Amino acid sequence: AATIEHGFHEKLYLVAVNYPRLMEDQVHGIRSARERWMPVTSPVQTELLPLVRDRLRPASPPPTVPHDAVESRRAYEALLAQQPGVRSSAMHER
Repeated sequence: AATIEHGFHEKLYLVAVNYPRLMEDQVHGIRSARERWMPVTSPVQTELLPLVRDRLRPASPPPTVPHDAVESRRAYEALLAQQPGVRSSAMHER
């Protein structure tokens, strides 16, 4: 998904957009449609964009709190309280 997103950003992927054109020359009575190549990220918006962004990108795991987070926070606050110029009452005002 990241590689394809990089290609989107660098405009490496193109899509052919057909639109009618008026022209004098016909091949066996048939006028061909004119094609223009546009970046996939242009207002044409192909089905590739939502497919890559929604289905190919791996789901992010739910955030977890480390099991020692409470102890680590208490140790950090105790260390800060020992620093010169830090009031212990300021630590508890939160």
